[in-house]
Amino acid sequence: MTRGIRQLWRRYFLTLDLTLVGIVVGIIVASYFLGYSSLMSYLLERDWSSIYRLTTSVAAALLGFSLTVTSIVLGFSTSESLRILRQSTYYPVLWETFFSTIRFLGYLGIWSWICFVVDNGLSSPIWMKAVLLFLVLGSTVRLARSVGIIHKIINIVASPMQ
Repeated sequence: MTRGIRQLWRRYFLTLDLTLVGIVVGIIVASYFLGYSSLMSYLLERDWSSIYRLTTSVAAALLGFSLTVTSIVLGFSTSESLRILRQSTYYPVLWETFFSTIRFLGYLGIWSWICFVVDNGLSSPIWMKAVLLFLVLGSTVRLARSVGIIHKIINIVASPMQ
C-alpha cells in the first residue's frame, strides 16, 4: 500500500502539494469562522498592510532568484553529466517544477500588492488573507522543491564523471 502511495505522490506531487496546502488553509479559515482558535482570530483580524508590503518585496526577490536559477540550470542542461536526465521522463517534470515556482511567486507578488492597495490601512476581508496564505504556503512548497532539484543537479554536475 505504501508503495502505491509513493508512486502516486511521485507522479502527481505538484497537484498533491497544492491540495495539502489548500486543506491547511481551509482548516485555518474554518477554525477562525467556527471560533476554535483565538490565536487565528487575533492574527486574521489584524491590520496586514505591513505584511502585504513585506510579502510583495520578498516574493519579488525570490522570483528573481528563481528566474536566475532556472537560467543557470538551463545552462547546465547541455552538460554531458546531465545527458541521462535529459533523456529521462523526469526532465519535463524538472522544468514544470521550476515554472510552477516562478508562476506561484509571480502570483504571490501581484496578489500581495493588490491586497496592499485595496487594504489602505483598513482590515481587508478574510478571503483576501486566505488567498494570500495559500499563495505563501504554495510558493514555499514550490520553492523548497526547486531548491531540492537544484541541489541534486549541482551534485550531478560537480561529481566526477564515471
